[in-house]
Amino acid sequence: MKIQPLFHFTLCAMAFSVASTTGLIAQDDVGPAGPLVAYSQDFENLDLAIVSDEKFTNLWSEDNWRVFGNAFAAGTNPGELGGYLYGYGPFFAPNNLDSEAGGVGFSQVGEESEGGNRFLNVFNDYNNEDHRNGSNNVMNSLIFQDRAVVAGDVGSVWRFDFDYRNADGGFGVADDTSGVSSANAFVKVLRQSDNSFGEIDRGDVDTSTATSTFQSAFIDFEIKSEHVGELLQFGFESFASNDSPTGVFYDNLSFAIPSALLGDFDNDGDVDLADLDQYNQNLGKTVAANPGLADLDLDGSGTIDAADFAQHYGTLVETSNGGKGTALGDVNLDGVVNVLGDAFALVGNLNNPATSWSQGDLNADGNVNVLGDAFGLVGNLGANNGGGSGAPSASAVPEPGSLSLLGLTLIGIAVRRRR
Repeated sequence: MKIQPLFHFTLCAMAFSVASTTGLIAQDDVGPAGPLVAYSQDFENLDLAIVSDEKFTNLWSEDNWRVFGNAFAAGTNPGELGGYLYGYGPFFAPNNLDSEAGGVGFSQVGEESEGGNRFLNVFNDYNNEDHRNGSNNVMNSLIFQDRAVVAGDVGSVWRFDFDYRNADGGFGVADDTSGVSSANAFVKVLRQSDNSFGEIDRGDVDTSTATSTFQSAFIDFEIKSEHVGELLQFGFESFASNDSPTGVFYDNLSFAIPSALLGDFDNDGDVDLADLDQYNQNLGKTVAANPGLADLDLDGSGTIDAADFAQHYGTLVETSNGGKGTALGDVNLDGVVNVLGDAFALVGNLNNPATSWSQGDLNADGNVNVLGDAFGLVGNLGANNGGGSGAPSASAVPEPGSLSLLGLTLIGIAVRRRR
């Protein structure tokens, strides 16, 4: 698909069809006023999409997401855009599964399994009748957040960071065989000062090649003087015709100024458990396939591996006693490896799946076990990072007999839990 610069209209009454706006509620106010502020969302606390003929839920009330639709004539060749036809919106971003209640168009919050990871499912507006009336018009659907740009923002560089994968069930953009469907993430500035809402500037990432597993990407966007007083948007869009599939799942969104602090992967100004747990989610991935994860590759090897993980917890992560870097086994990140604060927490999760260092998954393999985790803790029992003195020390190391006793206790508990 040749993605051409698009125009966003605050209100366009042309060529509305009933099906194109079923269940959608018009929404004209922009999002938070300037200066630009950081945003992050993993969708775990947002409502799942619902099935209801009567109840309409939206993602504006929960998290300030809006949608807009554009229509283009088909181009001369497959995947090309012809002339601009009409636009409609903006509307509250829908969060439904039922077409009569505003679903089957633009967006839904879904989950990978019952009680599992939640994400934002983004796709075309299949409520629009142009998909099925033989016109071959190309429909462009956008879901986005608005921000006003002020003078104090000039010169800053903002990063829109996200994970993405192809939608399930043959509805993903990568499942398209027509050569028309495409999807991308964007950051752009629109000219609101003269109400034309034409694009001034834009950065994007093509997500049409999404695979069945989540991968990471980002867009860096510099705020310039010509952006002041205008409208910044970040979000996702798709192009499709004749009901061709466009679905992409997006997760772990962040819009922020990249941190200069090594190891601060979520750009919140500190290196904490949330940063450390990036390794539990991404260990073994390559930077080539996941350029958005390049910061996790601390040694520049091209792979996010155990050496990067060890460097992060050993020298970068901040502990509650004011230290920096800790020993393997400091489950609660207080700077000391001990029985009450760490060993008991690990034992409580033995032989269970885990997604966090705080659960005792000390080797980031997705499970808490004796060989991979408990023995590492026992070997460092008593280690103390000195509350800011640097590398962990072996102060207050217990007698070998007590280490052996704890080790045998852990093994015994593990055996009992397996039965």
